[in-house]
Amino acid sequence: QVVKDFAEIIIRERGLNLFLANRCKTWRDLKTVDKTCFDIALLFDGSAESPAKISDATGIPRERIVPLW
Repeated sequence: QVVKDFAEIIIRERGLNLFLANRCKTWRDLKTVDKTCFDIALLFDGSAESPAKISDATGIPRERIVPLW
C-alpha cells in the first residue's frame, strides 16, 4: 500500500496524466489483470525476473513492462 500511495502522491503533485488502474503484489498477479485496462506495468516488487521472462509469462508486450529496481 505504501508504494501505491507514494505513486499517487507523485502523480497528483506533478499533475501527470496517469491513473493507477490496479495494484498487484507480484508480477505473477499480472496474469489476472485485463491487459487492455493499462498502458504500462511498473514493477516495484524487486523481482529478479527479466522483463522478457515476465512478458512471456503474462502475455504483456515487453515494451509495456518497466521494472523500477
